Parts: sequence; structure tokens; C-alpha cells
Amino acid sequence: MPALDVRRRHLPEATSFRVVNAESDFLSGLIVDKYEDVLVVQTSASAWTGAKPRSSPPCNPFFSPRAILERNEAASRKFEGLPDANGVLAGELPGR
Repeated sequence: MPALDVRRRHLPEATSFRVVNAESDFLSGLIVDKYEDVLVVQTSASAWTGAKPRSSPPCNPFFSPRAILERNEAASRKFEGLPDANGVLAGELPGR
């Protein structure tokens, strides 16, 4: 059963939850959180950094997010030699 189905079965009323939980979902180095209609992507492996612009659109058919943000400031990125990176990947998010 896909991870999203499990989350929806156990949290039917939730509007905010973890969509992808890295190794637990067999996607090492990738975390995606859903906050209402915004997705937040965290990558801690260099393999995901190159795919970043392509890694977010597959979420669109399931959630139709208003914005997709990246928040990459985890200490584990330093082990991979990756710089911090934060900002809007897709859509618009006015304000802070």
C-alpha cells in the first residue's frame, strides 16, 4: 500500500502531515511535509539536489499545492558538502 494511502487511512481529517519520510518510505534523503496547501521539501543527499526541480511536480496531482518550498538547512547536508538552501521552488507564497 502506498505511503500516502496509509497516512490518509490513519489521519483522514488531517490537512497537515509528512508525505514522504525518507528511509521509511524508501526515499533516502528526501522528506516532504504538507502544511494545508503548501508542500515543504527537505533534501539531505546530493542525489536529490540535482533532481530538486523535478522532484516536486509529481506531488502536484495528489495535492495541487499553492506553493512548494525547499527548506534545506539540516546539519546532515554538510556531510554531503551541500550548502543551505531555502526558498520557493514552485508557485507563490506571499509574506514570510
